[in-house]
Amino acid sequence: MLSKLSVKAKLMLGFGLLLVILVVLSIAAYRTVVTLDQASQDVDRKTSEKEMSLYLMEGMFKQSSGTRGFLLSGDEKNLARDEDGKSEFRENLEKLAGSVQSDEGKRLLEEIQNANVAFRAVADKEIELKRAGKTQEAIEVMKTQAASVGDRLDKATDAFDDHLDRTKKELEDQEDHEVAQAKLLIVVLCLVGLAVGLLVSTLISRSITGNIAHMGEMIQGMAGNDMSMADLEVTTEDEIGKAVESLNQMKNNMKEIIQSIASTAEHVASASEEISSSATLQAQGAETQTNQTTQVATAMQEMSSTVMQVSENSSKAAESSRRAAETARQGGSIVNDTLEKMRAIADSVSAT
Repeated sequence: MLSKLSVKAKLMLGFGLLLVILVVLSIAAYRTVVTLDQASQDVDRKTSEKEMSLYLMEGMFKQSSGTRGFLLSGDEKNLARDEDGKSEFRENLEKLAGSVQSDEGKRLLEEIQNANVAFRAVADKEIELKRAGKTQEAIEVMKTQAASVGDRLDKATDAFDDHLDRTKKELEDQEDHEVAQAKLLIVVLCLVGLAVGLLVSTLISRSITGNIAHMGEMIQGMAGNDMSMADLEVTTEDEIGKAVESLNQMKNNMKEIIQSIASTAEHVASASEEISSSATLQAQGAETQTNQTTQVATAMQEMSSTVMQVSENSSKAAESSRRAAETARQGGSIVNDTLEKMRAIADSVSAT
């Protein structure tokens, strides 16, 4: 797949994977922070519920001690403590009702409320009997009824308190588990990111630097006039692969050019040898021609001398001819005169 990607795409892929890993790590870290924050809020809420539960129990204790103090002493000031306990109990019960989220907690809180209603009914009855002067009956109600409703209220509050402790412990354990999981997840993601990053960077590096190294070796070989190297294998379709193809083509073209030059040089050398041989023959022919020319010149000189002699002889012959012609002309005149004379004699003979 990487072999079909461009260098730009490979770099974008590497940085993209790095960004994806960073985003995943950020999401994991954010999820961990949110989980820990939620767990911390839940633990804080349980701590607050535990604190309100203690105030609830304190309100119950104030009610119980105020009622018993009034029964034993008849002092109305003890009822003020009872009223303070009722107010504190009611206030914290309302807060717990708004804070508790689990069904078990709501059920236990409702049980506390019902037990408190029963407790208040007995306590109000004791106070009413005491105010009516029926102290013995009030004490009897306290011994027989108050103990049972008090135990019921104590058990309900203890159960609720145990529930708070248990759920808080579960939340703390869950928080610890979430922290451990978050740590493990972050470590695993870091290792996976490191492994993926190294793998991708190695693949990208090999796809780029490997071809470049081979190209460098070929260029060095070409610089050393070694054109016998085999073509580089094109393993990618990116810019580097195209450069490898171009380098192979350039090397082959240079090889063909050098072979063509070598072949031309051989032809030129052969032609030079032929030309040299022809020049030698021409030089020999020129020398022969020079010798022949010398001979011709000598012959011409001899012919010139002969011609001059012939010319002199011709001149002499011409003079002799002229003289002979003159003599012949004169002889002809004499012959003509003789003929005239012979005709005259002939005419004279005829006439006679």
